[in-house]
Amino acid sequence: MVDQNGRLGKLIEVEEEEYVSILYGAVVPNQPRALVLLDSNDRERGVLFLADFGGDQTPNHDLDTKLAVDFGTSNTSLAYSFNDGQPETLRFQLTPRPIWGKRRDVQHLELPGFFPYEWSATTTKGFYPTILLSRRSDARLTDDLEPEEISLDHLFKVDIPGLHKDLEQRLYEGRLNTTWKPHANLKWDLEGRTEPWRTLFLELTLLYAHADLFFNKGAMVDHYVFTFPLAFRKDDRESYHTKVKNALKQMRYYCYGASLMSHVNYDDKVDESTAIAESIGAIGNKSTMELFIDVGGGTCDIAVSHDRRFLVLDSIRVAGKTFFQFAKKNFSDDLEGSVHFRKHLGKLLQGANDGELKLINPDPSFSLDIIYSVGISGLDDQHFREREAAILRKGMGAYSYQRYRTRLLFRHIITYSLLQACAAAVDHRLKLPNGINLILGGNGWGLMLFAEFPRVSIRLRDEAQSILKTLKTQLAQHTTDEEREYLDALKISNLVLLNEDNLSKAKTNVALGALNADRVRAVGDRSLTMPYTGVTLEELQLSGANAQTIRWCERWGSASFKEKFPGVEQVEDGSFNMPDDLEKPFSGVLSAFTSIGNVRNQDQDNMPPTVWTNINGRITEFVSTLRGNVERLEVSPINHFLSEVLYSKKAASDYLDTLAEVNGNYKSNSRED
Repeated sequence: MVDQNGRLGKLIEVEEEEYVSILYGAVVPNQPRALVLLDSNDRERGVLFLADFGGDQTPNHDLDTKLAVDFGTSNTSLAYSFNDGQPETLRFQLTPRPIWGKRRDVQHLELPGFFPYEWSATTTKGFYPTILLSRRSDARLTDDLEPEEISLDHLFKVDIPGLHKDLEQRLYEGRLNTTWKPHANLKWDLEGRTEPWRTLFLELTLLYAHADLFFNKGAMVDHYVFTFPLAFRKDDRESYHTKVKNALKQMRYYCYGASLMSHVNYDDKVDESTAIAESIGAIGNKSTMELFIDVGGGTCDIAVSHDRRFLVLDSIRVAGKTFFQFAKKNFSDDLEGSVHFRKHLGKLLQGANDGELKLINPDPSFSLDIIYSVGISGLDDQHFREREAAILRKGMGAYSYQRYRTRLLFRHIITYSLLQACAAAVDHRLKLPNGINLILGGNGWGLMLFAEFPRVSIRLRDEAQSILKTLKTQLAQHTTDEEREYLDALKISNLVLLNEDNLSKAKTNVALGALNADRVRAVGDRSLTMPYTGVTLEELQLSGANAQTIRWCERWGSASFKEKFPGVEQVEDGSFNMPDDLEKPFSGVLSAFTSIGNVRNQDQDNMPPTVWTNINGRITEFVSTLRGNVERLEVSPINHFLSEVLYSKKAASDYLDTLAEVNGNYKSNSRED
């Protein structure tokens, strides 16, 4: 290409005999005016002059434009607003127009590596899978590439497959493997393997976003909000925001030039829990407590609010990826219901009437969670609803392993969230005549169909009410008479399932809420929203200080530690009084999480005593290995119990499989055909 000043563009080779030409780096905006044809010896063989593209694209500087990005483990969503007006989900619409010749493929199939000619159904839904493809042909495009070494050239050697229409089947079958390598799990820094792929995904996403807002709406972005999960440790958060801001500066240079590249108005204080809470627009009052539960791919984010003030902001690593960890056993073990589960996946993702989903992609990194994310991205709401109804009609059988474990997963998420709400009610002495209003958001709730829970709010409200009853029974022995007054009065007054009528709303609401979260409902002092301990640790000792008891309804975090252990800045040598009988949970609160797994009597804990001995030991080990500055001890004992003990990724045995076996839901298939 030749620009309006007569300068040749930079030629970038992306594959053998495949090039792109780029115009960039000019002090003033320029436009392509001609195409120069070069032969294999770099000799000019002709010039094609281009017609005017319609004049200069002049931005509307009266638009104060904000862009919010919900960068999720499984899916990513964007939203924008003008002059602090009504937020809108950003759905990509900009498409390229060929200026010479025709598209190479006669079938008009989308080709990764090129700006989408036809956007996927994900863009109408408002979110797309957080998956990146990189070209295998570039030997320098590896895990060793540092984020600061990424150049514009690299953006032409990666692609986001979820943005291309009808690319899912080719990805699933592995037909793109010879040219492209997939990268997922980009949100979390997994042993240093996330970069440079996270930065490349973000930069390409931002390129599309800036282009769409500029060319379709005449807007230049002035302000950015990137949400983050509360499960991010402080170091993770700081590293994440630093890398995002670096990517933003680079993208602003490409899009707006050197003069605006460093002018980044960036908000790093909006977590996903706050954003989902704001997206509802619920009017808080003194008689009602709002409990927001956002189940994503990597984390479940929880917010407890009362009278438009956040009381708890918390996050657990029990979410969508957790589901696929136990779902994989249906492909390797001969369990009851496994064949039905594989057929259900085939029906949902591929429309197969009686065919099983098979893991046929030879690339080991293309795991079950990626297959699901890619497959579901091509479904619109109507197709999902029809296939969901067919799956619920057929079921997987009362003794299905998958049905049992999926039900337990969502019951555990609700139990944990209600425990935090109970603690907040007792701690703040809240009398709530209108009870608790649950708001369920996030794509993870779409997996309920494998628990054979319909997407019906009233059905889940009954489930939550039953769990609250069990929880209050277990908490009764740990409360005073005065506290029990607040606890006993708690009830589930209402439940809102965001994806009940609109499958997309559960995901897109995070980015939408982020645009208002910084100016509507301020979080304030983070120590005032730290999660509650959840279990009572009798005579807790830290760093040799005098022993103090931390109760289940007291916060876990720097504020509590500084009050109870004055002068202790660095924590080590933790211990607390354990009861002599370790064959039952050291705290009855723990039984609430296992009692709900008893399919015959939800109020009775039937976890084997030998398992409780191990679990008690794991929690003792957690306390004894507490290390570091009190400001960094963010994971509470009850969070550790759920995320790292019951749902451990490293333990030799799965305690919840043991519970499934006790209840008759973990046995070999002997009756399926």
